[in-house]
Amino acid sequence: MNKAIWRTWHTELFSTDDERSSHPRHTQWLVRLLLILFFFRCFTSMVRESSTWDETHYLGIGKYLLQHFSWDVPGSILHPPLSFMIHDLPLLFVPTDESVWRYSAGAHNDPNFLLSADPARGRQLLSSPLNARDQILTLTRLTNVFLAVLLMIYIYRWAGDLYGRRGGVLALGLATFCPNLLAHARYITPDLPLTAFSFIFFFYLRRLMRTRSRGDSAKAGLFLGCAILSKYTAILLLPLSLLPLLSVMSCLRSRFSGTVALSARKPLVSALLVMWGTAILLFFLFYRFNPTPYFKGIQFQVAHASGGHSAFLVGKYSIQGWWYYYLVTFLVKTPVAVLVLLGIVCAATRRRPSAGGSGRTREWMLAPFPVMVFALFSVQHQALGYRYILPILPFLYVYLGRLTFLRSCRARALAVAALLYYAGTSLAIHPHYLAYFNELAGGPKNGYKVLVDSNLDWGQDLKGLGAYADRMGIRDLTLVYFGTDTPARYGIPVGRFYNLYSGLEPPLEFPPETTGVFAISATELQGVYNENHHVFDWLKGKTPVARIGYSIFVYRLGGT
Repeated sequence: MNKAIWRTWHTELFSTDDERSSHPRHTQWLVRLLLILFFFRCFTSMVRESSTWDETHYLGIGKYLLQHFSWDVPGSILHPPLSFMIHDLPLLFVPTDESVWRYSAGAHNDPNFLLSADPARGRQLLSSPLNARDQILTLTRLTNVFLAVLLMIYIYRWAGDLYGRRGGVLALGLATFCPNLLAHARYITPDLPLTAFSFIFFFYLRRLMRTRSRGDSAKAGLFLGCAILSKYTAILLLPLSLLPLLSVMSCLRSRFSGTVALSARKPLVSALLVMWGTAILLFFLFYRFNPTPYFKGIQFQVAHASGGHSAFLVGKYSIQGWWYYYLVTFLVKTPVAVLVLLGIVCAATRRRPSAGGSGRTREWMLAPFPVMVFALFSVQHQALGYRYILPILPFLYVYLGRLTFLRSCRARALAVAALLYYAGTSLAIHPHYLAYFNELAGGPKNGYKVLVDSNLDWGQDLKGLGAYADRMGIRDLTLVYFGTDTPARYGIPVGRFYNLYSGLEPPLEFPPETTGVFAISATELQGVYNENHHVFDWLKGKTPVARIGYSIFVYRLGGT
């Protein structure tokens, strides 16, 4: 029985609709190898990084929600509950001091309290003896890595359905070597769950348009519900879930009689009802049939977005952002090789629009969600980071699977060269994936001049700074840190510590005559969240003696 279940599960995950390859067994081993390599790179890099800004105050929310299903602690309605719950599953098996969830009586009646961040709770959990060598942090991060592996499998399946097994392997290889997917697959934030669940939803939505089966409908509904329960951005999926109705409209305009058209559209409408019913049921089950916290969270996010957010872009500062922020971000943080490959595919598609295609290869389903995501974050006022447009990447890599249909020898040679270069740059940035910038930005060393915050510096290199201080025998340093983790956890000998959450922010005029070892996060160096954005401009003309993961700059000042 167990073997039968395993075979069914394996076939469901790894089989494609198109069996063009003459060596399917060899292909399966290559797929497994790529997935293992992706997992290995995620694991070996994440254990070298401290908790990022968001991870610290997200940690523990999921366990509380799983145990109480009560949205009355700080941060509980910042996002829907599913991503919190998934990430905190390992905490269910770890004893936790209940005092981390105790707050003043009646505080939960204040919306600002529920929407606030509470890094102190996360720091207490991270400082627990049970988190020795960051074991708890690693286990929670692993939940996201496994979810990312599932996403990779579906990228392979969709591209394989469209372009054959070779196209599937190519798309999978591109995705598993993507620095941006590698970066966010390792952090306990909602960005990767939204990316995975929304993509898998479209995979099954595309299938149910062809099969009309209740199984595909239920799966599409399951992942639609999971996406909506992961991040508020998934609300974009609701109008897009109506896309199959275009087929119904096509039937109505067909040359057949009304009776035939009606019978043709009935199975599709039935399948969609199953899909929507599954998603709605899942949504209400997670909220115990009281979705008030969900709508409160949406209200906050809309109000917060309209109010703007401090942002930095190529030396400029803004609260309201720039319409071209995500365009620039995409161009400088997406590997140049991927941009070249995209250009090759688009050119080849224009010349031979039906290349490799047939009536059943619905490539158009790859476009709507990425276009809407890009458009949404281009018009709203939060210019925060590449992670907001992360959901476009799986669709992009599937489309690049079309490269296997190139016929021009010159285009093939260029594509092979770009693929090799892409693999090299991806391996070279290990383990600092968050800090990846392409050659248009001058590489990761110059990335801080273009973008900061979660594009480069999210507080993840505190562990690396501790190792550097120990290796160099440093006994005292000044640290201006952008993050929420605790320097003491990594034995960093901090004399003076400035941090937004420490209660001691950098003064408006930081004394240039400062001496000794001075470490500063890239976001603080650019003064993004400081009232005086130029408070550290005097440091920019100096050469750091070390760069920790590209995000923390270390200087020796005053001739020391």
